[in-house]
Amino acid sequence: MNYDFNDKIALVTGGTSGIGKEIAKQLLINGANVIINYAHNEENYKQTKKEFEQYEDKVLFIKADISNEDEVMKMFSQIKKLDYLINNAGINIDSFIETFNVEDFKKVIDVNLIGKVICTKYAIPLLKNSKNPSIVNIASRLGIKPCIEASAYCSAEAGIINFTRSKCFRTF
Repeated sequence: MNYDFNDKIALVTGGTSGIGKEIAKQLLINGANVIINYAHNEENYKQTKKEFEQYEDKVLFIKADISNEDEVMKMFSQIKKLDYLINNAGINIDSFIETFNVEDFKKVIDVNLIGKVICTKYAIPLLKNSKNPSIVNIASRLGIKPCIEASAYCSAEAGIINFTRSKCFRTF
C-alpha cells in the first residue's frame, strides 16, 4: 500500500537502526522529507547515510541524545517545520533488580520514556502549524505483558503507553 507523504516532514528518533530505520525508509519511499535522529552510534549513522544517499535531498540527520533536554532543544531549533513525530528511540539493559545498576535502570527510563516526553513537548509548537499533524509513540508489547529480567524496559514501555493514552496535550 502506498501513501502520499509529498512535502510532509517527519522526525524519526532512533532512526539509524531497527524499526526506526525502516520507518524512515518507508517515509522516504513514499515521498516524505525525513529528519533522522540518532544519539551515539556513529557506525549506524554512516551506514544509514550511505543506504539513503539516493534521498540525500530529502533526508537530514541530527545527532541528539533524546534523554538530554538541552540536546533535544538544540535539535528542535534546527527544525523549522514538522508534520509527524515518530518517537521510536529506545534502549534495553537486562538484569534482575537485585543486581541491576541503578544508573542503568535510570538510563532505560530516561531514553524510552522521558526522552519521548521531551521530544513530544518540543515538537508540539511545530506540529501546530501542520495541516494534519501526528505523533506516533513506539512502544513494546512488554509494556502490557512484562517479562523476566527486563524490569526497566517493561516499566518504561508501560509508561509510554500510558503517556500516550493520557492525552496529556491539547489537540492540534
